[in-house]
Amino acid sequence: MTTNYHTAITASAAADAATVNSPLGELDAAVDTVVVGVLGKTITAMSGNVTLTDSSTAIQEFTPDQARDVSLPAEAAGNPIFIIYNTSGSGFTITVKDDTPATVTTVVNGASKLFFSSGVVWYALD
Repeated sequence: MTTNYHTAITASAAADAATVNSPLGELDAAVDTVVVGVLGKTITAMSGNVTLTDSSTAIQEFTPDQARDVSLPAEAAGNPIFIIYNTSGSGFTITVKDDTPATVTTVVNGASKLFFSSGVVWYALD
């Protein structure tokens, strides 16, 4: 007999007995632990623009105090991926730029995007 679990758990849901004690809740917590542990996570209350380097953690969570810029490192074959998450509750946008500094894209409040380099240009995925 197969048991199918279809418990909906949102990414921002608090871990409580109902979610953690379900198989899906356990999996969700394990995946979060592995992803953050492997990729690293930085949480920044942005009071200025930020420049990332190839040694910056992959997961970047920002809370800007106004519209801000995040600059990606110069394009190279060994660039890491970055996930940029904008946690602003006030509608402030983060403009992500390459090193020229041309705009790659923007990340609106409550959204996140993944960034990767071909070695020549930066790309963004929603």
